[in-house]
Amino acid sequence: MKELYRTTNQSEIAVLKSVFESAGIKVFLFDEYANSLGIMGGGYAPCRFMVVEDEYDDACDVLRDCKLEPSE
Repeated sequence: MKELYRTTNQSEIAVLKSVFESAGIKVFLFDEYANSLGIMGGGYAPCRFMVVEDEYDDACDVLRDCKLEPSE
């Protein structure tokens, strides 16, 4: 599993989930609801988009098509 992207923007999260689903790439979201649980004590925990390593390059291409850059 490899981190692809991270964001705290809820609109971006919703759009990217849809984009990856349309592209047939399975993404796993880590910490998607951490902010709503108050875990960070008032701060913001980024939602992390994770993919299996075999799909990382394809997922990077999809992300770049959205004018975004991978985290790493």
